Amino acid sequence: MRIRAFIVLISLIAICIFYVPSVMAEDLTIVATDEAYQEAQGWVDFLRAKEIPLTHVTPQEFAKGSEAKYIVLMGGMDEPEGIRDIAQKVLSKEELQSIFQDGNGKAFKKYIMPKNAKGPQMWGATVNHIIFTGTDLAAAVKARKNSKDMWWEELSVWFDIDESPAMHPY
Repeated sequence: MRIRAFIVLISLIAICIFYVPSVMAEDLTIVATDEAYQEAQGWVDFLRAKEIPLTHVTPQEFAKGSEAKYIVLMGGMDEPEGIRDIAQKVLSKEELQSIFQDGNGKAFKKYIMPKNAKGPQMWGATVNHIIFTGTDLAAAVKARKNSKDMWWEELSVWFDIDESPAMHPY
């Protein structure tokens, strides 16, 4: 009886060590031009310090296909080879119009269900987006800085972080 209990205990420990981290290991995919990513390097370093796993891809790499569940689109709509084409697929016409006003920048959060999903109960099929954009890169940076409560709340839920937004400078 003790041997069986010991084997069950070892099995549970192995599951916790090997299975749970792989389930929670979804990366935050940051879609940005190299310039926009460099501009956000302090923010990226902050996210890494909070142990948020992340991957940077350019808009061209992302356009080839991605299975990412957590996505940040970041950049100005005027950037060559930037996020414009992707943002136009995610944002509504009204949201896009608000961005194209000179010097304007905004942050958005979107939950996008694939066409084959059967409704909002299909949480695992949802793709979660945070979008920082504006007419130019400076407006996008301003949008990120002005929306820290929103994006921190989202990232805290996505990556199970228990910390107030007041605890971070970005």
